[in-house]
Amino acid sequence: MHEIRVRSCYLAVASLFALTACLGSALPAVAQPSPFFYEFEIVAQEGDTIGGRSVDFISGAALINDNREVAFSGGSGNGPDGVLAVWSTTDLLLVQGQDLGGGVTVPEFTLATFAFNDAGEAAVTGFSPQDEGIYTSTGTVIAPGSMIGGDTISGNFDRNVALADDGTAFFIADVETAPDVFTTTVFSSTAVLAQEGDTIGGVTLTDIGSGGISGSFGIDDAGNAVFFNNPRGSTSSPTAVVSTAGFALEEGSAFPSGPLAGQTIDEINNSTYLL
Repeated sequence: MHEIRVRSCYLAVASLFALTACLGSALPAVAQPSPFFYEFEIVAQEGDTIGGRSVDFISGAALINDNREVAFSGGSGNGPDGVLAVWSTTDLLLVQGQDLGGGVTVPEFTLATFAFNDAGEAAVTGFSPQDEGIYTSTGTVIAPGSMIGGDTISGNFDRNVALADDGTAFFIADVETAPDVFTTTVFSSTAVLAQEGDTIGGVTLTDIGSGGISGSFGIDDAGNAVFFNNPRGSTSSPTAVVSTAGFALEEGSAFPSGPLAGQTIDEINNSTYLL
C-alpha cells in the first residue's frame, strides 16, 4: 500500500466547504472513495506569500463567501516579529499593526471569530483591554465610547463579529444602562438590535452571547442577527437561539415547523453554528 506524507498545514476547498488541516504522519492511500467523497483543491499553504506577507501558520479558521472566495486567519513571521493576519487566497485583508487611519492600528485579535463578506472585506475583534473593539478592512473602528442608536458602548466586546455585504458590522458588547450596571447588547454598526431585558419570540433575554465561541453569532441577508440567550445552566432561564427577526427556539419548547415539528428541544449547545 502506498503512503502519502504531508508535513505542512494547508487550506483546501471542495464545493462550498472550507477545510484546514495539519498532517505530519503517514496516511494510507484510499482504495475506494466513499459515496460522499469530495475532490479537494489546496488553495493556500504554509510557506505561501499572499499580499506581500508570508503565511507562516494557518489557524484552522476559514470562511467561504457566496462568491466561493475563501478567507483564513493565521500568522506571518516568527518570534517577536510575528503578527496575526487574515488573508483571502489572493490578498492580505487585515494584519496586526496595519494603519487604519486616524492613528488607529489593527491590534492583536481573535483568530477563530473573524468575519468575511461577499465584497471580500474582513472584520476582526480586538480583545485586549486597551484595544477591544471591532476593526474592519475598510477602516471602520468601533470601540468603547462609540455611540450607536443613542447608547454608548462601555466595552466587554464578545469575540464574535459578523459583516454584511454592505460593510455593516454586527457584534455584541455592553452598555452602562445605570451607574455600574452593564447590559449586554446586540448592535449593528448603525443600530441597537436587542438588549438584555427585551423579550423576543416569548424569550426574555437574560444573558446574551456565548463567550466568543466561534460560530455562535450570525446574520442573515436581511440584516437580522442570530445569537444565544445563554444563562449557563440556569433552570429558570433555559438556553435559546434568538433572532432579531422576532423568533426564538428555547430548550423545553417544541420545534414550530419542519421535519421535527412538535418535538421537544431538550438541549441547545452554545457552540453550535447558527448560520
